[in-house]
Amino acid sequence: MIPDEEPQGPAPRDHNLTDGMLPLPLAIADLKEWLTEREHNGKTIAGRKDEFLRAAKNAVILDRASVGAAGDLIKLAARTWKRIDQERLSRSNLYRDVADALGRHAEEFWADVEEAMNGLHLQIGVWQDAEDARIEEQRREQEETLRAMRARTAAPVAETTADDAETPSDHAPEPVAHAPELAPVAKTKPVRGDYGAVVSRGKAVSYKVTDVRALPDYILNAPGVHEAIVAAVRSTRKVMGVPAGVEETAAPTTRVS
Repeated sequence: MIPDEEPQGPAPRDHNLTDGMLPLPLAIADLKEWLTEREHNGKTIAGRKDEFLRAAKNAVILDRASVGAAGDLIKLAARTWKRIDQERLSRSNLYRDVADALGRHAEEFWADVEEAMNGLHLQIGVWQDAEDARIEEQRREQEETLRAMRARTAAPVAETTADDAETPSDHAPEPVAHAPELAPVAKTKPVRGDYGAVVSRGKAVSYKVTDVRALPDYILNAPGVHEAIVAAVRSTRKVMGVPAGVEETAAPTTRVS
């Protein structure tokens, strides 16, 4: 038996913020109570659920008439579920609305502090940029000094002959002095605050695709990439058509409206 045409149920309840929110267990209990309330025809949503299950179990699809009856059953079940979902939303939206309102209030309250902290963050970045520039300049000066010292201490090696080897030199060759190794310039060290804050320098890495055709297969064949490509094709296929490299298949499907 197909359940009756969707009846007019009990008057919708006005769940607004002035009523106050029910604790979650009570809200669930309230929804369960609504599901068992009798409508004007004496039936309940819970009873209609049982009717839908029995009708679906007993349905036999043999001809156009039975197909139409099954379609009616699907449509009425979807309509009943829509009512249930609306009742669910009328209760759960209270929690979302209050959570959103509290979040907006807290964010508005803290907005000027957030702005001030962002300003400090920018100032720290400016100081770190200047510190990095100072250290880089110090590194270049060290490299130039070291290069000059090595150039001065590098002595050419004189060629000796057999006569020179037999004749002792009046002066012994002086050892070549080596340029000292300068200590490397230290990088910017993290700054630690008295309350445990650590301000350090890092790099924010970002990526931009410059040539899709140059990407390797393991990137192009990633599931997320395929899903994005299919979504783009779906949104543009009526205007641009299906591009090469994308296969379009059409399979029969059943629609009930």
